[in-house]
Amino acid sequence: MIPTEGNSESPPTFWQRLGHWIGPLIAIGAFLAAALLLYRKLGGEAWPKVVAAIEGVPLSAVALAVGLTALNYVILSGYDGLAVWYLKQPLKPLRVMLVAFVGYAMSHNLTWMLGGAASRFRLYLAWGFSAVQVVKIFALIGLTFWTGFCFLAGMVFMLVPMEIPPHTHLPLNSTFWLGPILLGMLGIYLVGCAIGRPIYIYKFPIVFPPLRLAALQAIVASCDLMLQAAIAYTVMPSGYAPGYWRFANAYLLGIAAAILTHVPGGTGVLEFVVLELAPTDGEHVVDDAAIFGSLLVFRGIFFLLPLVIAIVLFLGHEWIAARKRTTAETLKH
Repeated sequence: MIPTEGNSESPPTFWQRLGHWIGPLIAIGAFLAAALLLYRKLGGEAWPKVVAAIEGVPLSAVALAVGLTALNYVILSGYDGLAVWYLKQPLKPLRVMLVAFVGYAMSHNLTWMLGGAASRFRLYLAWGFSAVQVVKIFALIGLTFWTGFCFLAGMVFMLVPMEIPPHTHLPLNSTFWLGPILLGMLGIYLVGCAIGRPIYIYKFPIVFPPLRLAALQAIVASCDLMLQAAIAYTVMPSGYAPGYWRFANAYLLGIAAAILTHVPGGTGVLEFVVLELAPTDGEHVVDDAAIFGSLLVFRGIFFLLPLVIAIVLFLGHEWIAARKRTTAETLKH
């Protein structure tokens, strides 16, 4: 919300100040809890096994995971591409890919607000977008993700449900019933898109995008999430063979938990959820430390490697832009 002119000078209330700390406190608490739970699950002497698991990932699996990660980041540009297309703001494809790559590499590691939003604001404003348009892009990107998540996770949970281990003490014994819930939420959204006009709730209008855009949102985000799970599954230890779709159950739950806890990169949260829930085939027993080591390899490939490249690209863009401004000012004088 934009504050009114009359209260712009008034000091923030206690609840407003508290609100700024709720997100970070939740993230810190979730990270510490995940770290403690991982320590208890793996044991204090698991690190040599983790290192051995990391060293034991075949180079062919690493190369395949890197290739799939490159493909995934191309697909990620569809989030920004759909947003600028809907806003009817022409933007060159290379710029769409740049802002998406930098934005997602940073938000994957530094959270959305600290990384993705800041870098996107910087780039979009430099390219002539208004602040209001950038905020709309943020909203559409988030909407695209949850549209695809509800569709893909809903279908996976229903068609290939995963049993939830009893020791987790969750109120569900299977992911099956999460499927209808997510698909029901998606159905409500699609109905709103099909109506084609704003829906008012307590005099506040809710504007839905056209149904065609909603279908494209589901496709882009579903492909993104399927590839993410495939990258993680590619580097799993040999002998770990629950099947891709059963593994995807755990990965999708881990991604949702990582986003909802606001932990940067879902560090610890994603690993714990996947480690706790990812099923085995019942015939091959794979040590938890080996699975955790493979998840660290996945984090290095999918999270950290793109972050390094994104920082270089962003700094390079800023350097070129500064050179152009200096040259323009010199020509003026």
